[in-house]
Amino acid sequence: RMFAGEGDAFRTNRRFKLLSEDGDATRLSTAFDSVTLYGRDPDPRPDVYGKVGTSGVSVATLDDMRALYDGFDLIAPSTSVSMTINGPAPCVLAFFLNTVIDQAAERGIEPAAALAQVRGTVQADILKEDQGQNTCLFSTEFSLRMMADIQEWFIQQKVRNFYSVSISGYHIAEAGANPISQLAFTLANGFTYVEAYLARGMDIDDFAPNLSFFFSNGMDPE
Repeated sequence: RMFAGEGDAFRTNRRFKLLSEDGDATRLSTAFDSVTLYGRDPDPRPDVYGKVGTSGVSVATLDDMRALYDGFDLIAPSTSVSMTINGPAPCVLAFFLNTVIDQAAERGIEPAAALAQVRGTVQADILKEDQGQNTCLFSTEFSLRMMADIQEWFIQQKVRNFYSVSISGYHIAEAGANPISQLAFTLANGFTYVEAYLARGMDIDDFAPNLSFFFSNGMDPE
């Protein structure tokens, strides 16, 4: 994946195009700035202005998202978009899927067909945020309900090629966990999501394909 994000959406869009211009497939991994990660409005106030567009792209509106992926065919089988976002993941995901639907409409493709084809991942793992990074906007209980709401919507809309959560171990490792602890916390978090979704009445065969795991390079596959 081509991991990028800096400045405004237009600058990062140019970077994405540079990184992917010679590739047979387009695999975009998006880093968002801390203002976006905390769901703040990036207007020029002293408390956030110096962080806008630093170490990630600033995305606060649907127009920002459209500009970020302008020129990319988001429903092509060879395109996949990953977004590293957690607290405001529902809002950023809504921006992205609206961008997908708008792009499809310009080509006469129905929204249902576009949602069935779009590929990618939204991180959305609020449990590892609470444990390792702390870009939390809401309570854990409320965040889990929102994640379940999104997964239910994915099932209803037959979104099958997009991961609604990336259950992430690498931030737990960065917070100090050794490989064994990283694995234990990550699997426990995954079980928590499964239990929460089952408690909502979802069938595991309907939502399991929308779950992904991501460990740090320190993990030994053996």
